[in-house]
Amino acid sequence: MSLSAMLDFLSQLEQHNDPEWFHSHKAEYQRAKGDFEDLVRRLNLELSARDGAIPLTEPAALTFKLNRDTRFSKGKSPYNPSFRAHIGPQGKLPIPVGYSAPGTAPSWGAGSSPTCSPTPPPWSGTTSPPTGRRGGTF
Repeated sequence: MSLSAMLDFLSQLEQHNDPEWFHSHKAEYQRAKGDFEDLVRRLNLELSARDGAIPLTEPAALTFKLNRDTRFSKGKSPYNPSFRAHIGPQGKLPIPVGYSAPGTAPSWGAGSSPTCSPTPPPWSGTTSPPTGRRGGTF
């Protein structure tokens, strides 16, 4: 798994957010997506071991597509330059609340934005242990 390859691809996608560029860099996308799915697989294994309500699930069933719904948005860029996943008792369904992997510091909880994007969030680098059944960062 290469976090730097994922972030490099997302950074490039953020700068060249159009279908022509995306299709010409499909191989890089497949590698970065594979790395992200490997990260999600590892997180799912760890979270399942800690929380009996979390089933082991294939990473592809826990991740979201890069494509954006631009029908009602002002910005018409077709891709969301972030890898996103949600790990919960019902897979990636948001209810009941599960765990998400935002930025470069995985965390979990209600209302968090599940992304891995090239711009680290302001709370990046947090290493506090989990608190309660669901909450905290690691």
